[in-house]
Amino acid sequence: MFLAELSSESQHAFLNLAVALIKADGKVTQDELNTMNMYKAEITGMKDISEYSSDNIEKSINCIAELDVQTRKKLYFELVSLAYSDSDYSEDEKKLIDNIITQWKLDAVVCSEIDIIASDIIKTLGKLGELINE
Repeated sequence: MFLAELSSESQHAFLNLAVALIKADGKVTQDELNTMNMYKAEITGMKDISEYSSDNIEKSINCIAELDVQTRKKLYFELVSLAYSDSDYSEDEKKLIDNIITQWKLDAVVCSEIDIIASDIIKTLGKLGELINE
């Protein structure tokens, strides 16, 4: 991950989007919280997720939209990985992700490839965890 490299404002915007994403389907799972804890380990001074707002996501989307395209793609990957982390990429999560693709002006074909890779990584990590915990 590379979240520590972002400005404080961009980190905050990303975390607002991450919180909006995990709340989008109405249920926050332990897998999603585990991913948020990984973000917390990377970002110095990250507050508890309850202190991030999913109310004004347009402001957060617009903040990230100002970053370079490579950074937007990396953040897109992080968000899609978060959506897949609980093995339930819901329609509400997809709606938010589709809005992000549009607002961040990301190439839909590239995003589709990123989605496949993120899904494969999450599945592989799940299998690895099962093997280790046998």
